[in-house]
Amino acid sequence: MCATTSPTLTTLALPVLALGVPILDTFFSMIRRFIERRSLFAPDRGHVHHRLLELGFKHRDAVLVIYIVTVGCTGLGLLMFVASEWGSLVIFVCVVALLLQFFYVAGSIRLGKAFKALQRRNAIIRVSRNEIRTFEDLQLVFRQVENTSGLWTATCKAANQLDFVWLSRKETDEQGFSQTTVWRNPNYKPEAEELILMNIPVLPTNGMSHSNLNLPSQKTGLWKRRPVALPCLVV
Repeated sequence: MCATTSPTLTTLALPVLALGVPILDTFFSMIRRFIERRSLFAPDRGHVHHRLLELGFKHRDAVLVIYIVTVGCTGLGLLMFVASEWGSLVIFVCVVALLLQFFYVAGSIRLGKAFKALQRRNAIIRVSRNEIRTFEDLQLVFRQVENTSGLWTATCKAANQLDFVWLSRKETDEQGFSQTTVWRNPNYKPEAEELILMNIPVLPTNGMSHSNLNLPSQKTGLWKRRPVALPCLVV
């Protein structure tokens, strides 16, 4: 039974070692793009060939290095045919370790940078989940609005939870008289160059008068992480 199993496993393991460079290069590229929140098929210069070029190798020399590593791994893998079952396993593990070391020296595996990128990715996911939950809660608040006063209260609550610095509403009634109401966030006092100013028209519905909302937000907050398209606010 063991005499049959060992050659079978060796026959399957040898092609893996012979193709170890392209297999690991593709695997690490997919992991890198996943951590960086990019498409798995997006191009980059993190492949082992590019890393060798950045280390100073010429194109021809970089290709020769990859060929030598591939031939060496294949030659070591052939030793599994004359080794025992446990010996074949040890040879396989050692060759894979040499391949990983090659990618590490070339710079395709950067554990520190990958760990920091993974932490940043997880932080972004947590923030996004919190923002989605906040947005859904605010939707329920706005659906309960029945008048202009309730709209202003709901808007101030939303501005506070979305890290707005201040909020002003200019309301014009049917006679043409204007009234401006201002809300300020006591927790933020940024400089003027750190703000993004947005003006949102509020369409009059259900007997409400026409008004405009000015919403300054910090560039370091929600609006810096991704572009936002704000439509007219209809209540």
